[in-house]
Amino acid sequence: MLSLRHIKKDEKIEIKIKTKNRPSYLAVLLASLLNQTYTNFMIVINDQSDSPVERDDALRDLFTLAKTIGHEIKIIRTEGGWKRHQQAMEAVPESIEFILRIDDDMLTDAGFLENILKPFHLF
Repeated sequence: MLSLRHIKKDEKIEIKIKTKNRPSYLAVLLASLLNQTYTNFMIVINDQSDSPVERDDALRDLFTLAKTIGHEIKIIRTEGGWKRHQQAMEAVPESIEFILRIDDDMLTDAGFLENILKPFHLF
C-alpha cells in the first residue's frame, strides 16, 4: 500500500539535475530555480559532461550566487549505468525525503516548486 505523508510548510527538498554537455541549458535552468517562491531546496547536479560544469564561467557565477543566498549545491560526476544512480542517491542527505528530478533543458516559472509540492499538502 502506498503511504504518503504530509509535507511540512517549508520542508527542505532536493532538486536533482542530470546534465551532459549543455552548460547553457543548465545555466538557464539554474537561473530560473534561483527565482523560485519556494526557497528551501538544495541542488544536486549529476554531471556527465566531457568537460566538468565547474569550468563554465556562467555556471560558476550561478553556483556562487546560489550558495550566497543559502542553497547548497553538490556536483557529482558519473559515467552512467547503475553506478550513476547509486552515486546520486548517496549525495542526498538523510534528512531529505522529497527529491525532484528534472532535466537540464527545463525552464521553470517562479511558482514551479510551490505548485509541484501542493498535492503533498493534501495528505
